Amino acid sequence: MEGASGNVLDRIVTTLDHLRELQGLQLNARARSTANEIERVLTNGWTEAIRAQAYCLTLSGELTALRQQVTNLRNQLTDRKRYALEQITPGSFAYGSRFAVEANEARHFLCAPCFDQGVRSILQFEHFWHRHTMLRCHRCSACIFLDCDYARKKANEAGA
Repeated sequence: MEGASGNVLDRIVTTLDHLRELQGLQLNARARSTANEIERVLTNGWTEAIRAQAYCLTLSGELTALRQQVTNLRNQLTDRKRYALEQITPGSFAYGSRFAVEANEARHFLCAPCFDQGVRSILQFEHFWHRHTMLRCHRCSACIFLDCDYARKKANEAGA
């Protein structure tokens, strides 16, 4: 008898489940519509979140580039304080180190075109040519011919 009653109870439970399913078909249609709407909203939100993340990455890259540019400009400003544009010989200009900046640094000249581009390129002795000394920028190949008499006169003025 227990087997039969258990079998009947199973049939009742199964029938109730079928009734609930039949009643739920109407609810399922509304639930599916609501679920579809929720899915659409979530998909749009997900898409917008991806766009926002990509935009944040772009802004982060731009911020890094701007920070680097600020650092470069600060370095150039510091260099502008350390060097002054000087006329080495008539018609020849270069940026010369200022004596008071660093006592342990030898007096030297930087190529003016390179310095204006933000690059420090020291003019280096190349050779003597008649009564002239030639200084060359090995970055841009600019040359400055120094008249020995004029250079001595400038050195005496600076030392006096």
